[in-house]
Amino acid sequence: ISLGRCPLTDDALNEGLKPFKARGTLCRLALAATPITDAALGAVADIESLADLDLSQTAVSDEGIQMLRRCKRLSGLNIVGTKLTDRGVADLASFPALYALRIGDSNVTPEGLSALRDSKTLRYLGLSQRDFDPDAVERLRKELPRVEIQWSRN
Repeated sequence: ISLGRCPLTDDALNEGLKPFKARGTLCRLALAATPITDAALGAVADIESLADLDLSQTAVSDEGIQMLRRCKRLSGLNIVGTKLTDRGVADLASFPALYALRIGDSNVTPEGLSALRDSKTLRYLGLSQRDFDPDAVERLRKELPRVEIQWSRN
């Protein structure tokens, strides 16, 4: 389901997702550029079938990311332009199926991204962080040898 740019509220999303929790049929959910916050992620995390989630350009923070740990099948996550910090990145390393992660335009540092070395499943990291320097990205590539890192300064 693509709900990007819809004027959703946390309550409306929570209510609208109820049928999908029961059926277990929702695999992809795009909430990019919506006004949702961490308060909506409890309902999102209850969808056991969810494999791909786009939260880019939302007000989601570290607290919301913690809730998403319940998504055991979540393999793709886009969190570009969120309120994520290094603390939230450390939580992402423990996601059991996370394969592809897009992150950027946030308060994450190259040092914080190093926590992803603890991930057993991550294989792709898309970075769009303007303030990273090339040396920091190169160090990250060495720390995460199993992960393909694509970096954009746009």
